[in-house]
Amino acid sequence: MVLCSHMHTAQRTPPTQSKLDQMLRKHLSFEINRFRAAAAMWNKPKCGLVVDAMIRESCLLHTRLLLDFFYPRVDPSKKRKYEDVFVTDYLPDKTQLCKEFQDLLANPPWLRDFRNRLDWQLAHLTTKRIDCEKNPAWQPQKQFKHIELLISEFLSALPEKTRTLFNPRQK
Repeated sequence: MVLCSHMHTAQRTPPTQSKLDQMLRKHLSFEINRFRAAAAMWNKPKCGLVVDAMIRESCLLHTRLLLDFFYPRVDPSKKRKYEDVFVTDYLPDKTQLCKEFQDLLANPPWLRDFRNRLDWQLAHLTTKRIDCEKNPAWQPQKQFKHIELLISEFLSALPEKTRTLFNPRQK
């Protein structure tokens, strides 16, 4: 076995502006719109037990995606092959953001536990689900409100030309 005496850590190349524009126009708009639609329907029975549960699940999965967008799990600049898109790709200089948005972008105290629960109950088939059965009800209103503030601040902070790419009708 040969060990290298030095390790090279290549920096992640952020997406081009063209890719970011495409992502905002279609995929990021979709995630934001689906989150908003599902959050508005949270705990408002409409379609029957199973379908209502699927709507809640969908909402939580969109919540998880948006949390990963606003709060990357690892430093994106240090992950060479990362192709995910993050808030910092659109707004790389936090110092240019308003204080409220800067504060919102600091990891909230509930993030780790909430994200773990999303992962364990929805995104991974894990024995951790058994532990979650002790508290099966979700009460994510605080998190939904936080994400809605993040979305609003994010869209407001974008340059006007980029902001116009957000499609509130992207379904």
